[in-house]
Amino acid sequence: MKKIRTAIREGWLWNLVQERTRAHPKLLKALIHILWRYRDELEEREPVTKRSAIFYSGPETLMRPEVIRARRIARKLEAKRFFRTSIYGDVPLGLKYTFPFGQTVSMDEDVKDEPSDEEMILSILSYQFGVEATRAFRNLKVRRSRRTGMPRDVYSDDIRIGFIRPHDGFFIPSIEGAKLLIKVLPWPMCRVVVKKEHEDEVARGTTVFSNFVEELDPNIRPHSEVIVVNKLDEVLATGKAILSASEVRYFERHPFVIIRHHSLHRN
Repeated sequence: MKKIRTAIREGWLWNLVQERTRAHPKLLKALIHILWRYRDELEEREPVTKRSAIFYSGPETLMRPEVIRARRIARKLEAKRFFRTSIYGDVPLGLKYTFPFGQTVSMDEDVKDEPSDEEMILSILSYQFGVEATRAFRNLKVRRSRRTGMPRDVYSDDIRIGFIRPHDGFFIPSIEGAKLLIKVLPWPMCRVVVKKEHEDEVARGTTVFSNFVEELDPNIRPHSEVIVVNKLDEVLATGKAILSASEVRYFERHPFVIIRHHSLHRN
């Protein structure tokens, strides 16, 4: 049980399940049945990113909810250069270091080509927020880490719009970046709308609880980066969802969005 609890907490439960079910054909058959029959329900509740890698163990890996989701989104993306994988198909080169593409351990050969900074940012924006997000920023520049050489802060017209998170290659928008994003994203994409009576406290950094929510993007999944707004579509904060959109209605008062950046100073 201790190992199972650790796997849940650290995000490698599916890897453990794959390993255990490989011990008996009937267990493996049951896993494949569950992954296929309940694929939609599992995908709704599966985090969009994790700190753990995805290990290929056989055809059941292709049916994991985060793999199905990533493959579906990748098919819709446009890019000048792609790399081919046996699990996800053709993936834009700009997503080379983004979860789950850059964190999957399989028998594929390592990708030798490197994406340009602009190629990377545009691909990540498309993958996370939709293709409309690529129109939000101009004159993109990336400041890289002096120690690792990996991309860190992202600028548009010399305004810091966010940063690239090292462990999963996701874009984390700043308040300025969020304000530019919502100008191009159709309503209510990537948004959590809070009730009027909670606007001020959320704008000062208070966690968004489930009972604060007026409206939201139905495609929000656990660990999605979201933009918290009011009914006038004014940015109050940005943060990380810890529930899926479909789960919010089941909780009367439960943390939903952990705030990263907020528009007003704390009292």
